[in-house]
Amino acid sequence: MQVLAFQAGAWTTCRRRPAAERAWLIAATVVVAQMLWPLTAGVHGYQAPAFTPIGEAELAAVTGGCLSGCSGSDDSSTSSSSSPSRTGSSYWEFAYRSLISRPAVAGNLIWHRVNDTDRYWGPFDVTYTYREAFDWSLGGSVPQWFVQAHVGGEYETSRKLVERFTIPPRTYYKFFVAYPYERWRYYYRKYQDYSDNTRRIVASGDATVYDQWTKSTLVQGRVY
Repeated sequence: MQVLAFQAGAWTTCRRRPAAERAWLIAATVVVAQMLWPLTAGVHGYQAPAFTPIGEAELAAVTGGCLSGCSGSDDSSTSSSSSPSRTGSSYWEFAYRSLISRPAVAGNLIWHRVNDTDRYWGPFDVTYTYREAFDWSLGGSVPQWFVQAHVGGEYETSRKLVERFTIPPRTYYKFFVAYPYERWRYYYRKYQDYSDNTRRIVASGDATVYDQWTKSTLVQGRVY
């Protein structure tokens, strides 16, 4: 591209370089300057900076004590340090009980008298058998000594008892004796305490309890 330029009172013709050619020249100049910089710097006494090792305290402050493999925390050490530890020995406790059966037991008529007079009649001695029974069986791992301390020992008794009655005028007496019983299941838990103030069930057991007793009933009514 040619343009006209006025110089010293005369018009002259000059040629302008294209933009691409100018850019190439600028880039070449920068590259050459970068290549010559170390040489010129060395001439003027330039020295590269020296690296001085730091102590362990400064290194720990900068890196946090981690030099390699520090992408995450050590899960194993964290979990082991946060896991609660056992405190003391494990122990048994009674949890609850549930009724298995309580059948309706009819009483047996032991003695019956009717006083249809106008005076008292008696006394009469009535003999009957008094019974009691208590036993249990274990299930699970609950120890026998713990169940015995909680519900009591096993026993069975039977003896003769005597009741004495005097019947009022115009009255009848009926004496009944029954032997009801119940069957219960007692549940027990074994616990272990931990350092985080929690406890966990480590074992369980149960005991089936049979309890029988004697029930005596006197029924009376008027005679007309």
